[in-house]
Amino acid sequence: MKRKTDTEWLHGYLAKLDKMAGTMEPSCSDVEYDHHTALKVVAMGYYAEPFSKIADVQIKQGQCDGAVLVDLFAGPGLVRIKGTKSVRVPGSVCYAASISKFAGIVCVEKDKKRHAVLSERLRKIAPDARIEVISGDCNKKIEDVVSWIDTNFKRPMVLTLVDPEGLEINGRTLKRLSDRFERCDFIVNVSGHGSHRVAGAVKNEGDGDAKRLEEYYMNNDIRDILKKLDEGSAADLYRAMVIENLGRSVGSSIRVEGKDGRLAYYLLGYTRKTQHGSQYVEILKDLKSRVEGLDADSVRKEFKKIRGELSSMDRFLPRQSRLEEGEA
Repeated sequence: MKRKTDTEWLHGYLAKLDKMAGTMEPSCSDVEYDHHTALKVVAMGYYAEPFSKIADVQIKQGQCDGAVLVDLFAGPGLVRIKGTKSVRVPGSVCYAASISKFAGIVCVEKDKKRHAVLSERLRKIAPDARIEVISGDCNKKIEDVVSWIDTNFKRPMVLTLVDPEGLEINGRTLKRLSDRFERCDFIVNVSGHGSHRVAGAVKNEGDGDAKRLEEYYMNNDIRDILKKLDEGSAADLYRAMVIENLGRSVGSSIRVEGKDGRLAYYLLGYTRKTQHGSQYVEILKDLKSRVEGLDADSVRKEFKKIRGELSSMDRFLPRQSRLEEGEA
């Protein structure tokens, strides 16, 4: 069978997201993000689906007793796409739960209204799963997450989604999960610019957010962090932390692009190295090749195709000209 082009691949996934979002009742608590968010949702779901299938095989072999999905920055479960009248996509955890078979789903959401909305949505999407939506800051509630998993499972396979707005995740929060659950994979949204911006403020203004940067990078010394950020990207430094401190050495760093091919953030997908090699290597490799061939404008155009809104001008104008028209 002929391999789909990146655009055809994206179109199929966006059609699924659009269809699912149409079954979800909008809420005033829903969040709003740009088109590239859909690429992130697709990527997280793309990894979650085979993860749960592999877990199912291992359950039958008696090697584990359930796949558990963790989302530390869960949101309300539905995202409005900025600059559009009605385009919405399900949040990462809702989409992953809808296409995958997870025995347990545990989320953390700081905003109380979003927490309530997400809880209701997840129970409709995955009625057979054991679900817990915890209210609060994930860094302060991580023991509640660990305790819930321990109460419900003896030998779980855990997939953790980490999608902060910026540097809100403490590296030690992830280490707690990594230390407690041997089979724990991570998909982490790493800001392309946030670390460098904060590092610049620390250099120019003294201490500033030095503690915040230290906690983000597993409480490493601020001088070492600043030196390494000068030498490389935020994603390179975070990847090194994941490998060294979390013991997850197999994976990929996937560049997610916003408008005009500008960097939005990186998605780091990492798992542990096993004796027979990881079954996830090819999944991540294919995902990287797909996502890095697309950007926010690709998403915008495919959504217009799905809704029959693509004009002849949209079809034939150079990409830069389409971007200059805005998000109408």
